[in-house]
Amino acid sequence: MSIDNALAPDTIAASGRIDAASAPLLDAQLLALHAAGARDIAIDMHQVTYVSSSGMRVLLVAMRRQHAVGGSLRLRDVPERVYRVLAVVGFDRVFEIQCASPASGQGSGV
Repeated sequence: MSIDNALAPDTIAASGRIDAASAPLLDAQLLALHAAGARDIAIDMHQVTYVSSSGMRVLLVAMRRQHAVGGSLRLRDVPERVYRVLAVVGFDRVFEIQCASPASGQGSGV
């Protein structure tokens, strides 16, 4: 997994696999944004190919941390195959998730 902070402020672009090996990197980036005072954080996931339970845990902890300060954590441009996994575990009911646009060939908008 790699992370790019060159996008809009308070937006992280993740790519590849978010698994036990890479989840700590994502967690550190999300914690750094939170510590810097970011209230509303977005993760651009259009290049994410897989999210393990370790990755899901990082997302859930970060979302709870943001909600504790009145903020939010949004998942943007989530590929359809990743969205299906998140939906199976109920993340579609607790996260604001935007699926990748149909033009990208990744899925439909939510």
